[in-house]
Amino acid sequence: MLSFNRSTELLPIDQSEELRKLWQEFEKGNSPEARYARIIDALVPLINHLVVSDKNYNPENMTSEMVLKKKSFIKNESKELWELVEDIVQKSVEKGLYL
Repeated sequence: MLSFNRSTELLPIDQSEELRKLWQEFEKGNSPEARYARIIDALVPLINHLVVSDKNYNPENMTSEMVLKKKSFIKNESKELWELVEDIVQKSVEKGLYL
C-alpha cells in the first residue's frame, strides 16, 4: 500500500496540493466539515468493533474509560453523537469487548 505522500506525488501538482490541503484541514479540524469528518472517522471503528468482534474479544485489555478518553473530543462537538459513543461503548462492555 502506498503512503499518503507517495500517493499524492502520483497526482498532477494542483490535485496533489489540494488533497494535501484537505488532509491538513481534516487532521487539524479547522472547519465544521473537517470536525464532522473526524467524528465519523472515530465512530466507524467503534461500530465495527461492536458489530463484527466475537464476544469477549479484548486481546489488548482495553477499558471503557480508555476508549471514552480517546474519543472525548466528540463530546465537545455534538451532544447527540457523544451519547451515541457512550451507548456503543456500553454495548461493547456488555459484549465483553472492553473491561
